[in-house]
Amino acid sequence: MRRLLTFFTALVLLLGSLAIGVLAADLPFWRRAAQLPLAADESYLPLTTIGAEVPAVSALPVTMAQQSDTAALEYAVRQARNAGSRALLVMRGDQPLLARYFGADDERTAKAVACLYEKLDAPVHVVPLAVAEMVKYSCNSFHGLKVAFGNEIGAICKALNVDSHEVMRIFCEDTKLNISPTYLRPGFAFGGSCLPKDLRALSYRARQLDVDTPVLSAALSSNEKQIARAYEMVRATGSKKVGVLGLAFKAGTDDLRESPIVTLVERLIGKGMQLAIYDSHVSKANLIGANREYIESEIPHIWTLMKGTVDEVVNFGEVVVIGNSAPEFRTIQPKLRDGQMVVDLVRAFGKKTSDETYQGVAW
Repeated sequence: MRRLLTFFTALVLLLGSLAIGVLAADLPFWRRAAQLPLAADESYLPLTTIGAEVPAVSALPVTMAQQSDTAALEYAVRQARNAGSRALLVMRGDQPLLARYFGADDERTAKAVACLYEKLDAPVHVVPLAVAEMVKYSCNSFHGLKVAFGNEIGAICKALNVDSHEVMRIFCEDTKLNISPTYLRPGFAFGGSCLPKDLRALSYRARQLDVDTPVLSAALSSNEKQIARAYEMVRATGSKKVGVLGLAFKAGTDDLRESPIVTLVERLIGKGMQLAIYDSHVSKANLIGANREYIESEIPHIWTLMKGTVDEVVNFGEVVVIGNSAPEFRTIQPKLRDGQMVVDLVRAFGKKTSDETYQGVAW
């Protein structure tokens, strides 16, 4: 084994989902293999595996069954073949990573593993270990969500005597909204006049047909929890004066119907907080019809809270909530006072993460 390893810059093993118990955080075989010397470097050997699953290594250490080193290797290879490996997992010592989105905590590991992908016709991203692990879990969870969604639509279609495959064939032709990165970036709750209404309508029709659709039903519940998280972030500051930038459910519109920001504002007012709100697209003079009726029924005194500029809201609030992604909200940092808290629901400040004076809803 030692002689064989001197010919490699990385050790590669095909690993399927059933082999997780073999390639484990405290597996003696691989720990010893990682310490075997190379001809070019007498102390370094990154381990690379190709596998379908990734254990959460820091939280879920796995112990190996009582097997010899040879049996462990044979078992891993056999299970990989049976499971049909498809995802690339990188391992140095006991730290697994993904590839194409593979991780490395040091430049040396990154270079050694990157050479394996020189001819890969796909982008290669080197990311931190935890990011690589989470990408894998996110992918498989989303795949499961897609299966469940498709199956629930199929159940409703069958009850209505509708061709479910024809429905989903056309559904999948929309590569701008349905099959795309759109809506997949973490942020605030969805709203507007379409998504909440249609979700409720479809769930209601399913109940009429006696078709259980827990995924569809849970979407609205999950959306409400995101609003609750935002409220708790503001409440936790202990401040009573809150500035809100953005009232419509997205930038560039005056549509307030079922805007999650409106729901958040209602909740803050109900808890006795003082508010100042700015949205360049929302004004008493221009809002008409059902849109105006909605906001005046939800917050009757809304127009007394609206301000004419971003500066007025920033100057008023001990806490500033950024509620939609209007470009003018992304440039408020120089206007903030020392110690003034920002609750960001749209990641307005790029890659900034939560700290003492800044809280992102999902970052």
